[in-house]
Amino acid sequence: MGAQLGGYPVMGAQPAPYLVNFRIDGSEVASAAGTTDGLDVRGAAFCTVSDGGGNDITVVFNRAFSSKPYVVPVAEFANGACTLTVSKTGFVLAGLERDDNTTGLPNIDWSISITGYTEAFAVSN
Repeated sequence: MGAQLGGYPVMGAQPAPYLVNFRIDGSEVASAAGTTDGLDVRGAAFCTVSDGGGNDITVVFNRAFSSKPYVVPVAEFANGACTLTVSKTGFVLAGLERDDNTTGLPNIDWSISITGYTEAFAVSN
């Protein structure tokens, strides 16, 4: 027998969820806004990225979320961390040294996971 999907059907209108994963190659990110340099293929289809100077990277979503999404950046660099500012339209992350949270680290590679919702609704009977 084949596997069956379990669970309860959606009984009312709910916002459509999004789960997006992509990578940023920090050394490839260009300073010009609106480019996809430094993004993998999934990221390039979802957003644009620019180097804000120093250790800042600015990401702008191609389509805004209806509410501020959950963004989880993971530094692919030993001792890497960040400060993160998130909005409905994108986010800015500033690479930092995890030991002191003050020394900037430019050109860090990042794995990004985003969970959010759009204004579209999924309805099932």
